[in-house]
Amino acid sequence: MTAAFEHGVPKPDACLALRRPIARVMRRPLGIIRHGARRATILRAASACAAFLAPVLCAAQPGPDRRPSLAHREARAFDFEEIDTNPAPVPVYWVRAQDSPQAGRDRPGFPIWNAAELDDTTAHTGSGSVRLPTRGGSTSLLLERGVLPVFQRADYVVAGYVRTEGLVHARARIVARFLDSAGQVVKGSERPSDLVRSDSTWTQIRAEIPGDFDDASFLQIELQLLQPQQFVPRELGARQVFQEDFSGAAWFDDITVSQLPRIEISTPAPANIFVAPTAPDINYLVRDLTGEKLVAEVAVFDSQGTVVDRQSRPLTSGRTLASWRPKISALGWYRATLTVRADANVLARSYVDFLWRQNADPSVDPSIGRELAGTFTDWRRFELIATDPHDQLQSVLPDLVDRTGVGAVTVPVWEGLLQTPYSADPSTPPSLVTRLLDRGRQVTLSMPRVPRELAEAARVDPDDPWELARRGPELWSPYLDRYLDRFGQSIRRWEVGPPWDDRVFWDADRKRTLSSVVRVFERLVPGPILCVPWRTDLAISPAMLDQLPRDSSLRILLPRDMPATAISSVAAALGIGPEATTPPLKALSRLGDYAIVLDCRPDDRHSGRETAADAARRIVEFWRVFGHDPRASVAVLEPWEWTPEQRTKVCPGPQLGVLATLLPRLAGRRFVGELPAAPGQRALVFAPDGDLDSTDQGLVIAWNEKGDMSTNFRAYLGASDIKAFDIFSNPLDQSDSPGAALRITRLAPGRTPEVVMKLTDEPVIIEGVDPRLALFQASVRIDPPVIEASDGSHEHAVVLSNPWPVPIEVKVRVVKPGGVEEPDSRRDRSWRVSPRQARIIVDPGKNERIPIEFSFSPGEEAGIKEFVLDVDAASDQALGSLRIYRDVELGSSMLDVQLSAKVDRSQNVVVEAYVSNRGKQPLDLQLTAFAPTQARQRSVMTNLQPGAVAVRTFHYDRSVQLRGQRVYVTVEDVGGSTRLNKAIVIE
Repeated sequence: MTAAFEHGVPKPDACLALRRPIARVMRRPLGIIRHGARRATILRAASACAAFLAPVLCAAQPGPDRRPSLAHREARAFDFEEIDTNPAPVPVYWVRAQDSPQAGRDRPGFPIWNAAELDDTTAHTGSGSVRLPTRGGSTSLLLERGVLPVFQRADYVVAGYVRTEGLVHARARIVARFLDSAGQVVKGSERPSDLVRSDSTWTQIRAEIPGDFDDASFLQIELQLLQPQQFVPRELGARQVFQEDFSGAAWFDDITVSQLPRIEISTPAPANIFVAPTAPDINYLVRDLTGEKLVAEVAVFDSQGTVVDRQSRPLTSGRTLASWRPKISALGWYRATLTVRADANVLARSYVDFLWRQNADPSVDPSIGRELAGTFTDWRRFELIATDPHDQLQSVLPDLVDRTGVGAVTVPVWEGLLQTPYSADPSTPPSLVTRLLDRGRQVTLSMPRVPRELAEAARVDPDDPWELARRGPELWSPYLDRYLDRFGQSIRRWEVGPPWDDRVFWDADRKRTLSSVVRVFERLVPGPILCVPWRTDLAISPAMLDQLPRDSSLRILLPRDMPATAISSVAAALGIGPEATTPPLKALSRLGDYAIVLDCRPDDRHSGRETAADAARRIVEFWRVFGHDPRASVAVLEPWEWTPEQRTKVCPGPQLGVLATLLPRLAGRRFVGELPAAPGQRALVFAPDGDLDSTDQGLVIAWNEKGDMSTNFRAYLGASDIKAFDIFSNPLDQSDSPGAALRITRLAPGRTPEVVMKLTDEPVIIEGVDPRLALFQASVRIDPPVIEASDGSHEHAVVLSNPWPVPIEVKVRVVKPGGVEEPDSRRDRSWRVSPRQARIIVDPGKNERIPIEFSFSPGEEAGIKEFVLDVDAASDQALGSLRIYRDVELGSSMLDVQLSAKVDRSQNVVVEAYVSNRGKQPLDLQLTAFAPTQARQRSVMTNLQPGAVAVRTFHYDRSVQLRGQRVYVTVEDVGGSTRLNKAIVIE
C-alpha cells in the first residue's frame, strides 16, 4: 500500500499534497480533464477525470481481479492525444518547468522563452505528441506533484519514445524521481535515461528507478531537451565554453510508467571475491506485486563471454529468495546475470561480477611453490588506487585489499569517505583508514577533488586541486586539518590531484606550488611524503626531478591506450632497467620512491579475457624493468566498477584476479634474462631474489605479442616437475599428445626434457624452472646473426656463456643445415659446415666463442634459415643435453629485393622486382627470373645509385599453369660476389 494511504483512506499530509492539483482540475471545464486517447464528449472527459481521481483516492481499492489498481504492471500511460479537447498549450497534469524567479523557480539554463506544447503534426502512435523546442537554452516539461502515487519498496520504469529534429549539440531524455508525502524530491532518487539525438526517428528510452527509499510516496516525470552545458563535464571549470543549438526540437510520445519486479543478484563472498577451495554461490531475490506468471533465469558467463552454467525456474507471486551453486570448474572472472521474463518479454535484468581466485598460501596451493604470501617486503610494492569516493567503498575496500593480497592502498578523502568526524567513542566502528592500517597496509590519502563548499568559496574548479594549492595554504588547510590531526602521525603519504592529472607538468611555477603544498602537511605530519601525479607521455628530466620536494613520490600513469613498452621508455629516461644505456639520473636520489600507475578502469571495448591478458603483460613488464629496485612499485587504478543498476554493488574486474595470481609469484623474484624465441614471442625468466642456485624455483612467463600461433615455443627449463598455469592460476593441460597446451618431450634417452607450447597473447606462467639452465640456453646464439648472400665461405661463431659457479665442458654439434636432423633422414648437401662438432671448456661467468665456417649452394633462397644445434653441458655431473633452434637471416647488406605478382584479366602473369641499393657505392646488377615450364628471363640495372630503388618487370603470357607455383628472381652484382635469390608464389 502506498505511503499516501492508511487503511484505504488518504493520509492528511497526502491530501494536502494533492489538494492543489485536484482543485485545479475541478475548476477546469469537464471537456479538458483527461489524458490518454482522444475524447470528443463531456462523458469521456468526465471519465478522464475519474481516471485521474481513481489512482489518487482509490489506489488501495481492489480492481476487478481483486488486486489494487496500482499493482498492475502498467501503472500509468500518457499518449498526449488531447489536442482537440484540451485548450491549454500543455498536456493535463504537466507544467513548463522553465526559469521563473517570479514564480519561485530558479533554474538557470532553462530560459522562459522555450515553451513546450502539444503537437498534432507528428506522433509515435495516434496523432498527438508533445514538443519541446529550443531557441537557445534547455527546455523542460514536468509532471505535477501528486499525480502518480507509488507503492513503497517497489521498482518502476518510465519508458517512452523520443524524436529530435535540427539538434546538433543538444540531447533529449526522460528523468524520473520520487517525491515524499509533502511533494518534495526524495534525495538520491533521481534517475535519468540515456541522452538521445534521434533525427526524424522515434527511439525508445527508459529510466529505471529503484524503490529503495522509505519516504517515497509519488513518482514524478520530467521530459527534457538539454544543451551541453547541462550534461557535459566541466573539465575546464568556469573557463569552459559550451556550444549549443539555437533551433530544433524534441518530441515525446507514449510515456508509460510500469512496475518492475524487484530483483537482486549477489554473492556471499566479501567484495564478490571467492578464495579457493570455497566454491562460488549465487543468491538472487525476485519480488513482484502484480501476480503475473514469471520465470527467472540465472546464467554465469566466463571472461570470454561463454555460458558456463544456467538455471531457469518459475516464480510464484510475491517474494522468491533462492541460492544456486553453478557448475564452475576453473578459477577466473565471471559475470552472473539474472533475467526475469513474462512469457517472452524481458521485464528486468541485473548482474554481478565475481572472482574465483587461488589461495596464495603455499600449504593450500602447492603451485605457489614458496612462502611468498606476506613474507617478502615486495608485497607492499603492489598497490590499489581508489579515486571515486563511492558511499560503499568504505565497507568494501578492506576486503578488496585483503582478497587481492596487495600491501598498499590509496584512499580518497574529503568527499564521501572520511567526512564523518573522528569519534573517541569505543563503540564507534573503526574508520576505513584505521581498518587498513590495522591490516598492515601502507596507506596513501589522496585529494583528487576539491570539496564543493570550498570550491565555491575559493571560486576554483572542483576537479583542479592544484589551482587551490597555488592560491595558498590558508584557503584549504582548515578543511584538511582534521585529517592531518587524525591521521598525520600514522600516515605520511599524501597525494594531490587524480592519477591522470597533468597540471603539475604544465605549471610554470611548479617548484613553488609543490613547496606550498608540503608546508600545509608539515604543520601536523612529521616528514610528509608528497605523491606527485605524472604520465608516461610527459618528459622526465633531471631539471624536473630537481623541482620535486625531497623524498617525494613520483607516480607515473600508463594510460590504457599506451603499450606496455612505454614502461621501458620511462626506465630509459631514468637511466635504470635492463635496457638502460646511461647511468641512473643523479636527481633520482631526491625521490623517496616512484610508481607506475596502470589505468585498469573498466573498458567495454574488450572482453574480460582480453582485459586480463593486457593487465598481466603490463604487470610482468613492470616487474621485468623495475623489479630489482625496491623503491619502485606498481599501482593498479580502480580495477573494479559499481553496477549502474538498481542495487549498487562492487564488481571486481578481471585485472584483480590477474594481480592476485601474479603478486605471490613475482614477489621475491627478480628478472634474470629473456629466452630467445620466435618473432613476436617473449619468455621472461625470473629467479628468487636474482639467486640462480635454486634449481627448481625459477619462473618463466611467456606470451605471443603478435598472436601468431603457427610456431611453437620451445625451451629447456629443467629436469624437475615443470607446471604451467594461466593468468588465473588454472593448471594447463599437460600431456604428450599433440593437442596438449603443454608438452614435455625427450628426443632421446638422457636428454633434458623440452617444453613445447602454443603461445597466445595471454601470458602463461611456468613454475619449477631451473634458472641457470634457462640462462645457459638463452646465451647460445650464432654470431653474427646475418649471413651475406655471396659466394665463398662465411666465418661465424657459436657463442655461449656459463651461468654456473663452476667450469663446464660444452660439446656442440651443428645438426642443421648441412647435416642429418633425424636418424632416418637424408643429409642436406646444399650446405657445408666446418667444424660440425666442437668441444670447449667455459669458466664460471665467462662467454666463449666456437668458430664455425660454412658455405651454401648458389641457388639458396634468401630469408630466415633455421640452425639446429645439439649442446651438452657438464661439470662433475651432466647439466643439460639440449637441442637448440636459432634463426639466422640469409640476406645482403648491400641489396634489398622485394617481389610482387599479379594475374591480369587476360590470364597473363606479371612479376615485379623492386631492387634497392643499401650500400655506399653504385651497383651494376643482373636480374634473372625462373618460372616452371617457362623460359628464363633476364634484365639488367646499371649504375644503381646508393639509396635508389629500381623496378624490373617479367611477363608470362597466358600462363594459368603458374598459379600456385613459385617464381624465382636472382639478383647478381656484376662486379662482385653478391647473389640474392628471392621467390614468390603466384596466387
